[in-house]
Amino acid sequence: MKSFIGKKLSDVISHLELSKEKYVILNDGWKLDGHEINVPYPPQSSLADYPYKVNDKLTYEMKFCIPSNFDDEKVLLHFGAVDQIAKVSVNGQEVGS
Repeated sequence: MKSFIGKKLSDVISHLELSKEKYVILNDGWKLDGHEINVPYPPQSSLADYPYKVNDKLTYEMKFCIPSNFDDEKVLLHFGAVDQIAKVSVNGQEVGS
């Protein structure tokens, strides 16, 4: 598998031959430990509007649907602000870490 560590997102997208018309920005509708939060801001930021205690382990959750024009396409989930360990689940199944 090719490593993309240290590469720009545009290089990764170019390599995967993704179309610019097929993307969804998922900045709305996130929950952190069960409470609404504004992303892409960290919970400590006033822009996150998150007045709750920030624990050592954070659980972000978001529900979304893949658009119908993505049929039979590979889907790339890009988390630009993850700087620690992350586990990603889709429909209850872990798909990456």
